[in-house]
Amino acid sequence: MDTCKQKLQEKIISFLNTQIEAHVFPGASVSLVWNGGEESATFLAGTLTYDSQELVTSSTLYDTASVTKSVVTSTLALLLIEQGIIALQDIVQSWLGTVNGSRSTKPLTIHHLLTHTVAFNVQLSQLKQAAASEILDTVRCADMSSNPGETYAYVNATSVLLGLELERVTGKNLAELAQQYLFDPLG
Repeated sequence: MDTCKQKLQEKIISFLNTQIEAHVFPGASVSLVWNGGEESATFLAGTLTYDSQELVTSSTLYDTASVTKSVVTSTLALLLIEQGIIALQDIVQSWLGTVNGSRSTKPLTIHHLLTHTVAFNVQLSQLKQAAASEILDTVRCADMSSNPGETYAYVNATSVLLGLELERVTGKNLAELAQQYLFDPLG
């Protein structure tokens, strides 16, 4: 193995171990591929959770919810805005119905969802097995700690609503939208 590859591998391992020790994440796997896929290396570090002793393996499956939110849903929204299909100031309630009943004195907009400036008091982790309609109903009925636009709060509910909004506006599910707007153009 050449010196550059060796140094890169050492940096990756050091980085992973430093982040695990700092409790940034409990474990990770990183794969590098080069030379047109002829060479590769995989680095494994840490455990599945902070409370687990089960080590990360090359077949560990990860929940990519946060990556999906920021990379796919927000990118799709921005592309649809660019094409004039939706607008930043579009009112979410016009497509999804009442959100938070009469508790909020301001309408909820796509801008609020994209900028995470709406603070829903809901734990979506409790709804992992729920249908989309149940999740939507739970989010729509959830209290907000402030009016939209007043507080930054990175919560999953904003991305769920944004994804549902995109599906309702276009008549396509997120997988179809991602295929059409992101993956097909990549070839």
